[in-house]
Amino acid sequence: MWRVRGILRDYDWGEIDGLALWSYATGAPQAELWFGIHPAAPAIVVDSEGVATGETLDAVMPPQRNPLLVKLLAAARPLSIQVHPVRALAAELSARGALPDAEEKTEILLALEPFRIHAGWRDLDLARRVLVEAGVPAGAISSAVTHVDTVRALLDLSPAVTAQAVAEVGEAAKRCGFDSAAVESLRGIAAEFPFDAGVLVCVMMQHSVLAPGETIGVAAGIIHSYVRGLGVEVMTSSDNVLRLGLTSKAVNVDDALDAVRDLQPTDGAGIQFVVYELLDEARVLPTSYRVVIPLEGHVEASGLQGQVQAAVGCALVMGEHEPEVTVSVSGRAIVAEGR
Repeated sequence: MWRVRGILRDYDWGEIDGLALWSYATGAPQAELWFGIHPAAPAIVVDSEGVATGETLDAVMPPQRNPLLVKLLAAARPLSIQVHPVRALAAELSARGALPDAEEKTEILLALEPFRIHAGWRDLDLARRVLVEAGVPAGAISSAVTHVDTVRALLDLSPAVTAQAVAEVGEAAKRCGFDSAAVESLRGIAAEFPFDAGVLVCVMMQHSVLAPGETIGVAAGIIHSYVRGLGVEVMTSSDNVLRLGLTSKAVNVDDALDAVRDLQPTDGAGIQFVVYELLDEARVLPTSYRVVIPLEGHVEASGLQGQVQAAVGCALVMGEHEPEVTVSVSGRAIVAEGR
């Protein structure tokens, strides 16, 4: 077992000091707090006082077949419209330097506060009606047979047509019967990105607001955009993202659309790991890759290797070859387990 401290990521879509309760205040956007062995930001090993030992988790942990990357996530703005590649495509793109690693990325998002998301495809005919109602020329999308074809057509619109349609998209969605939460989301995204065709792509996706404790499972190949909220993201240990819009980062339209698969999100069923909350209770965690993050109070893990405690600001990590442990939570904690 290892006690670690997460690595803060300051992407521009993060909430100002949104993760300071579990890290430290910076007065700047705080987007993600990483607990894992990914080489881009491996967690820092700390002693019982929370002082760094000078080692990182990837350096001390034996090789793992299926490690997890667990992130606390605080989104004030959309993360981007993105798709994660399956393993074969990830390996191909990584080999040519287009992605940071060769791993397939599948993830589950657990909401800690209401979390607004767009994920998976919406009914195509309804989406097209909204787009035309917003001012997208019918001829521009009439020959598009699939969702992917329609997205490609939207991204090829002229800047003037795009800006006009983005300005009208919220009212168009309302007139076409989108629910009030979806309309509100589209209006907010349009205000943030008034010249970005990615706003029109959001019309193509299902919208939902996760209540605290609810999860969504996003397999590789599912188009999605997390819009706003506080949550925990658990994923295979990969940082592979192919973006289509709503971002200051580089977009890669062709590769992103090649990565899309005809799948819809789930509640996490069928994914090879789980994430859940524990409140003032003890639970036996069987042998697997496990991460326990105290959100309030502290946690203690006990097993054949002894006892280790962690307070808010740290986490406990157990490798997939370590025996079962009993985790006792005094307060509130997040547990991620491989299966």
